[in-house]
Amino acid sequence: MHYFSISLSVLVACAEGWSHESKGDDWNMGICLTGKKQSPINLDSTTAKRSDYPDPNGAFEKFASVAGKAFTGNVQKGNKTHGFKVNLTPEIDLKDGYSCSQWHCHFKSEHEVDGMQFEGECHLVCHNKLIATGLGPDHLGSPNPDALRVFGVLIKKDDDAADNQQFDSILEAYKIASDEGTEDSVVIPNPDAKSLYRYWGSLTTPECQEIVHWTVFAEPMVISANQWKNVVNSFTKSIDRGNFRNVQELNGRTVVIYENQETSSESQSTTCSENIYLYLGIATIVGLLIAIGMVLFDFLKWYCRIFFD
Repeated sequence: MHYFSISLSVLVACAEGWSHESKGDDWNMGICLTGKKQSPINLDSTTAKRSDYPDPNGAFEKFASVAGKAFTGNVQKGNKTHGFKVNLTPEIDLKDGYSCSQWHCHFKSEHEVDGMQFEGECHLVCHNKLIATGLGPDHLGSPNPDALRVFGVLIKKDDDAADNQQFDSILEAYKIASDEGTEDSVVIPNPDAKSLYRYWGSLTTPECQEIVHWTVFAEPMVISANQWKNVVNSFTKSIDRGNFRNVQELNGRTVVIYENQETSSESQSTTCSENIYLYLGIATIVGLLIAIGMVLFDFLKWYCRIFFD
C-alpha cells in the first residue's frame, strides 16, 4: 500500500532505536510487549480451523488481480525502511474499500508453517479507505482491527528449481534501491496458492499495533539456490536480511484455513471425471464376466444333454 510519499517505516518512526538484531525480543515498548494479538505466529495446519465456505474477503481473487504484474514505485532499502520496500505509485485499488500502497520483504520469513521458517516472506500492505484515503496515523491509531489487510507470500528455496523470473524482478530492483528511494517497477510474485491462513494480528515492527487482518498464502513462491545465494550475498545483514521478528504466542486466537474454491472445483471436477471412468470400467468388466458366465452355463446345459440324456 503506498501512502502518498509516506512509508510505514516512517509512520512508526516514533519508536526509535529498534532493530532486528534480537529479532524483536528486546522490543520492550508498549503493545509490542503487552499485546495479546501479536504477529507473526506459527501457522499450525493441524489445529487451524478449516472452512467449508469461500473466503469472505475474496483474497484469492483480489491477489490474483495483481500477482504476476509489474507495478511502479519508489524502491528503498537500508536503515530507514528496515528492509527492501516498494512504495507503490499509484496505489493498487482492490475495489473492495481497500487500497494497497506498499510491497516489502523479509528474509527469512516472519510467519512459520508447522514450525518451519522459510527463506523469505513478502507483504502487500493494504489500508481501509473508510478510515482515511491514504495510509497514515489515522490507521495506526485506529481501534479497528481490520484497519489494515496484509497479504503474505512465503518464499522457499529449492535446490532443484530454476530461477524464478518474478523473483528476479525483486533482485534487480534491490540493486538500484536506496535509502531515499529510486523509481523503478517490481513484479508482485504469484504463489499460485491453493489455500490460505487467516487470523487477526498486528504489525510486525514497532509499535506493533494490533490492526492487521492477516492473509498468508499456504503455498510458497519457489526460488532457486542461486537466487537465494544472491540474497545472502547482496542484501545487507540485519537490515535488509535477517529483518524478521520471532513468532509470537497465539493466545487463544483462531486461525482459519480457506481453500481456493476455483482450484478446489477444478480438482473436484477432475476427481468426478476420474470416478466416472473407473465406474464405467468396473461395469464393463462385470458385464463381460456375466456374459462369459452365461456362455459357460449354456455350454454346460448342452454338454449334459449330449452325454447324460
